[in-house]
Amino acid sequence: MNWHSTLVKKPYDTLKMRVYPGNGTYLHYQDNGADFAYRDGAYNVYEFTHEGDKKEASVQMKKEGYTKYKNILFE
Repeated sequence: MNWHSTLVKKPYDTLKMRVYPGNGTYLHYQDNGADFAYRDGAYNVYEFTHEGDKKEASVQMKKEGYTKYKNILFE
């Protein structure tokens, strides 16, 4: 079995984020991870902002140029 080709073909439609107590902001970059399409703008940038002790964060799309995640889960 060729693990590399199996991994590359699988779409990443869910992002799982671990959230810890405190305040912070995180920029998350997403592209296909397989080629240079990002050079032509095929990528997304998400901004996550967290405050306090809750297991959640606000999400703002800063740049959209690639298929978005279907689900964003917080743990």
